[in-house]
Amino acid sequence: MKYTNAKKLLPEKLIIEIQQYIQGETIYIPKQEKEYSRWGTLSGGRQWLDHRNAAIRLAFKNNSSMEQLAEEYFLSIDTIKRIVYSHRKRLMKFLHQSFSMSKMILSYCFHIDSLLQTLEYELPLKSIQMGNT
Repeated sequence: MKYTNAKKLLPEKLIIEIQQYIQGETIYIPKQEKEYSRWGTLSGGRQWLDHRNAAIRLAFKNNSSMEQLAEEYFLSIDTIKRIVYSHRKRLMKFLHQSFSMSKMILSYCFHIDSLLQTLEYELPLKSIQMGNT
């Protein structure tokens, strides 16, 4: 990390304002969140790991044991478990969120339908039955 003298970079009014909070010390100003890249996206490391993990999950699905996978990929059994089971958790979370979103959209449709019916309009939603929320 390189250091830059604030007098070379910032307007004097801003420096005076910052000096109200801190003087003569080094501070770190982080990037804005939109500037961050996920780990490994620039180097290709993330893609390589995703590909490796997908191969591990596929091999496990095709009846390779965790011990075999640990030996083949030079990983601990705990790491293999984490790779295999974390994917299931993410998938279940995604499915749950998708189902919840579908129920919410359907609920809004019924609400809009009832509002329109009070205004003497009709939508073809009567044939759809909403499940318990």
